[in-house]
Amino acid sequence: MTTSPQSHPDHEGSSPPSENASPSGSSEKRRGVSGALKLLVSVGLIAWILSRADLGEVGQALFGADLRCVAAALVLNVVGWSISIGRWRILLKARDVVVSPLQMLQAYLSAIFFNNLLPSTVGGDSFRMYESWRWGAGKAGAVAVVGVDRLMGILVLLAFALGALLLAPKIVEELPYLPLWLGGGALGILGLAGLGLLPIPGVRRWIEERAQFLPDFVVRPLKDFGGALQSFRDQPRALWGALGLSALLQLNVIVHFYLIALSLSLDLSFAAFFLVIPIVLALMAIPISVNAIGIRENAFVFFLGLLGVGLGDALAFAWIGFGLVLLQGALGGIVYAVRSRI
Repeated sequence: MTTSPQSHPDHEGSSPPSENASPSGSSEKRRGVSGALKLLVSVGLIAWILSRADLGEVGQALFGADLRCVAAALVLNVVGWSISIGRWRILLKARDVVVSPLQMLQAYLSAIFFNNLLPSTVGGDSFRMYESWRWGAGKAGAVAVVGVDRLMGILVLLAFALGALLLAPKIVEELPYLPLWLGGGALGILGLAGLGLLPIPGVRRWIEERAQFLPDFVVRPLKDFGGALQSFRDQPRALWGALGLSALLQLNVIVHFYLIALSLSLDLSFAAFFLVIPIVLALMAIPISVNAIGIRENAFVFFLGLLGVGLGDALAFAWIGFGLVLLQGALGGIVYAVRSRI
């Protein structure tokens, strides 16, 4: 049975995590400036990489790509949807929210559209939070569900990258501080996960002692969020299940990119992708450009270049991957338009 927003106590007289109130003029101005700066960064990075590239070489690589491998990479995207939806579903069930697979598929594809094609401040994660709230997870619960979902994915990506350090000595040789960066990032994520999801003695009391000095409008949502995390602490099987699906999902992502490399006949070992892909995905998550345009291209050119891949081939690799992302976003847009009219 699907839980409705009205059936959850957190929904009485509440609004969704991202409220639809009209933004102030100053807020609109800040968003406009932020968007303009991101666009400027994307244009600058693309101009920089294109100034160094031979577009004829890039075009030759793109048109010579093995479409069978590209099609297989696209199929793995569909597999990734199933895994991601399964992880989201497990975390929602920990909040006593059960949603039909079809509803979740529609919401997930719509989130891909928001993430990649819609020029707005509403990202895919914000949309999934809204849907989680609408299905009955509560405001704090919706944030916790998507937050834990993200945390699991990042943790596994860092674990893969750390495990692959010994398998890509060329990259480590060029970037001697890379193990330190990855190790520090992994420790930070583990610490965050531990504080939020593990019953560490004294932590809750320490937080409560300091919370008494904060205003109520700050303390109340923090308490709600802590209560939402408690539902995960009480169900370790859900956390382990989500972690296992995260590992499967990231493996799927790495194979996806390896197939793109095969389509271009790049002479790269499969093991190298366990290091390169997590790093590039982490860089793409930095919100300083439009949809990671420019960051994606420069990051792949740099890291694949360390492994002996030419600039033209590396750029073709990045653009094939981006093309598949845009294709999914277009499909998500169609799904969102159809479900919005039903």
